[in-house]
Amino acid sequence: MSLPAAGRDLQKRIDQERSPVRMATLTTLLILLTGCVSCTTPLPVARPAAPTPPAAFKTAAMAGGLQIKPDWWTLFNDPQLDALEQQALSSSPTLAIASARVERARAQSSLVTAEFGPRVTADGAVQRFRTSRNVATAPFIAGQRRAIEDNQFSAQATLGWEFDVWGRIKASHEVAQAQLASTLLEADAMRLVLTAEVASTYLQLRGLDDEGRVVNAATQSRRDALRVVQLRYDVGVVTDLDLERARTELANALADESDLARRRNGLENALAQLTGKAPEELRLPLSGTIPSAPVIAAGIPSEMLQRRPDIAQAQAQRSAAFAQTGVAQAAFYPQIRLTGAAGLASSDLTTLISAPARLFSLGPSISIPVLDSGRNQANWRAAQAGLDEAQATFQQRILIALREVDDALSELAHRRTTAEAQQQAITASSRAARVARLRYEKGAASYLEVTDTERTQLAAERALAQTRAAQWVATVQLVKSLGGGWDGS
Repeated sequence: MSLPAAGRDLQKRIDQERSPVRMATLTTLLILLTGCVSCTTPLPVARPAAPTPPAAFKTAAMAGGLQIKPDWWTLFNDPQLDALEQQALSSSPTLAIASARVERARAQSSLVTAEFGPRVTADGAVQRFRTSRNVATAPFIAGQRRAIEDNQFSAQATLGWEFDVWGRIKASHEVAQAQLASTLLEADAMRLVLTAEVASTYLQLRGLDDEGRVVNAATQSRRDALRVVQLRYDVGVVTDLDLERARTELANALADESDLARRRNGLENALAQLTGKAPEELRLPLSGTIPSAPVIAAGIPSEMLQRRPDIAQAQAQRSAAFAQTGVAQAAFYPQIRLTGAAGLASSDLTTLISAPARLFSLGPSISIPVLDSGRNQANWRAAQAGLDEAQATFQQRILIALREVDDALSELAHRRTTAEAQQQAITASSRAARVARLRYEKGAASYLEVTDTERTQLAAERALAQTRAAQWVATVQLVKSLGGGWDGS
C-alpha cells in the first residue's frame, strides 16, 4: 500500500536526516569545532623546579648541640615553661582557628571529590493546569480551539554525570588536595609560632626577674647608703650635696623597680592571652636565676628546608597553583555529560503507578566553548600568574628561612661574646665601687665618686641579665627557624 503524499514527504525527510551522508557531515562539523577549540588551547605548563639551597649557613654554629624534637621546649628543663606550653596547646584560640580551617578545607576537598561520581536527584509534583485556547497549539475540537484543563501527577529521578575526558575534575581534585595540605601545614606552622612565642615571652619574663633581683639589691644598697650619709650629715661630716645625691640614687632605684614590675606585668598578660586565659587568671611567681641557654644543633640548610612547615606550606600552595593551570586548560575543551531521567506521570493519581505512566530519557550531551569573549584566555592567564606568584612566594620563603637561621646563629655568637665582656665589666666595676666607698669613708673622695662607680656597676649587672635573657630568646628563635622538630608526619 502506497503512502499518501504528505506521508511520503515526511518519510523522505526522516530518511534524509538518518542518511549516512548527513550523519557524517554532522560528525565532521563537530570534529572541526573541537579542532578549532583545540587550536586556541594553550600548551601544558611545566612544573617549576625547586631552588638549590646553599651548602652551609653563613654563621657557623657551635660544635655538638642538642637535637630538636617536637616538644623542643622540654630541652630547657623548666617545669613552669612545660606547663605553659601544654596550656597553650590545649586552650589557645589560635590553634582552634587553625583546626576550624582544616575542617573547612577537608569539607571543600570532599565536595570536589564528589564531582567524580554521578548526581541523582528525585522529584515529585502535583499540578492542576489549564492551557490557553488562544494559542496556535490549542487543539481543535468540533471545529473550535479548546482549552485543556486537567491534573498532572509525576515522580521521577534525574541523572547527571560528567565524563572527565580532559582532566578538569582531576585537576580540580588536585587543587583541593593541595589546598587541604596547605591548610594542614599552616596549622603546623601556627603551632610552631605559638609555642615559640610562649617560650620567648616566658624567658623574657624570667630575664626581667633576674634583672629585678639586681635592681632590688641596688635599692637596698641605696637605702643603706642613704642611712649612712644621713648620719654623717647629722654630725656635720658631709654636705647637703652628698645627702641629696644619696636620695636621688635611691629614688632612681625605686623608679627602676616600678618600671620592671610594669614590664613584667605586660609579659604576664601576654602569656595569659597565648595560653587562652584572662589576665587575672595567670599569676606567675618570681623565678630563680636564669641559667645558661642550651646549645642547639643547627645542621645544614638542606635539612632545615625539609623541617620547616611554612616552607612545606608554600610548596603545597605552589602545587595547588600548578593544578589550577590544569583546570584552566581543561576549560578550552568540550564538556561531555551523560544525562537521563526516569519516572512516572499521569493525569490520574490512581494510574500513576502503572506501565503506561512510565517515562524516561537517556543520552549524552556535549558543550563546546566556541565563543566566550576571551573568558577562558583570561582565566588561563590568571592561573599562570597565580603559579608565578606561588613560585616566587616559595623562593621568598626559602630565603627568609635561611636569613632567620643565620640571624639566630649570629645573635647567639655575638651574645656569648657580649656576655663574656660584661662579666669582666662587672668584676672591674665591683672593685671600683669598693675602692670608691673606702675612699669616701676615709674622706679622700666625694660621694659623687661613690654614686658614679655604683651606677656603673648596676648598669653592668643589669646588662648581663638582659644579655642572658636575650641568649635564651635567640635560642628559641633558632629552634623556631630550624622548624621546631617538625618532621612532616
